[in-house]
Amino acid sequence: TKVVLPDNSVVWLNHSSSIRYPVEFGRRNRNVELKGEGYFEVASNPEKPFVVKADNINVVALGTTFNIMAYPEDNRIETSLIEGRVELQVTSGMQGSKVLEMNPEDLIVYARDNGELTRLTIKDDRYFSWKDGKLVFTAEPLSEVVKKLSRWFNADIEILDPRVGDLTLTATFINESLTQVLDLISKVSPVKYTVSDRDISSNGTFTRREVIISYRDE
Repeated sequence: TKVVLPDNSVVWLNHSSSIRYPVEFGRRNRNVELKGEGYFEVASNPEKPFVVKADNINVVALGTTFNIMAYPEDNRIETSLIEGRVELQVTSGMQGSKVLEMNPEDLIVYARDNGELTRLTIKDDRYFSWKDGKLVFTAEPLSEVVKKLSRWFNADIEILDPRVGDLTLTATFINESLTQVLDLISKVSPVKYTVSDRDISSNGTFTRREVIISYRDE
């Protein structure tokens, strides 16, 4: 979903994501709240910092492009900077408050459980390719792949065997259906799956599909 904010900044929201912002920004700041994942293209205004609050992380920018992934059910909050410069503020945590300045190609990972901050380098577009309709995985554990597929396809996906979660996947998917993605994964990994049909509820809506992934012994 593409959202144009009151200052003409643009935000793309990923699946299962939402943003909260005022009808008009204040005189001194531009504050928004994010749940889930958003790709921001911030309109430049040196006199009004643009602040994205995601749980206890604040990302402060004047005019720049960045991506934040902060789903409530995940332990990690990831902020990746594409252009410009931002300041990342940790407002609480076991290690106390911290402020980090990010440069282009920086990826900062914040762990909610222990407050640790890790700085990495962006080497490809997998952290924000979703904006262009692509799912990109680079040596990513299937346990994490499944989380992204669940949100992307609005399905409940369960891994039965812990061996499956430890397998890794490198692939790019564009416009494939859930079944097509699962078929491709089962061809390159020792896994098998079942997918339930959608049922129609009394109010006319469809239930989420249920997917079971298990280890395939050769």
